[in-house]
Amino acid sequence: MIRFIAVLLMCCAGTPVWAEMRFSEVAPALGAAWLEGRFEQHKTIVGLPLPLHSSGTFYVQDNQLRWLTQAPMQSELHFSSQGISQWQKGEQIWQMTAQQQPVVATISQLMLAMMAGQWSSLDQAFQVQTFEQGEGGCWSLVVVSKDALLSRVVEQLHVAGCERVTRIALHEVSGTVTALSLSSLVQGEP
Repeated sequence: MIRFIAVLLMCCAGTPVWAEMRFSEVAPALGAAWLEGRFEQHKTIVGLPLPLHSSGTFYVQDNQLRWLTQAPMQSELHFSSQGISQWQKGEQIWQMTAQQQPVVATISQLMLAMMAGQWSSLDQAFQVQTFEQGEGGCWSLVVVSKDALLSRVVEQLHVAGCERVTRIALHEVSGTVTALSLSSLVQGEP
């Protein structure tokens, strides 16, 4: 579970030199920021016959993302500029700080920016590889990381929606795919 979250936070990888589009250029199509919602997660791991499923809620408050898994077991992750921590039954059971692992702070900030719809802040770390607008305001994009270290772990991040982000799929170099479906989104400014 911890490895999945760390990889999920890394988001994207392998930026081609020719990619020039920025998140801020496509931000108007992506919709307003959202502060809370529900998620369904399906993780397909190479070598396992069935995908792993989890679900829960998330919310952004006080510049922190809280990811609350409700099934198959209850767990809570906190993402902030200081790092990542995991909580169960109100007690912190794991923490990785920016001082312990500087890349954790970057990953945590990127996850917070993605979930809060802070698209312009993602320009520093990611490049939009493809962007397609469909009918009815629907769109999809593929992004890759500008960071060579992240590109060793994650191949691409696919993001799609209509008026707001509703699907995120993380494609790892190993072949593992983590797909998130987001619903019941409450919009606003973080």
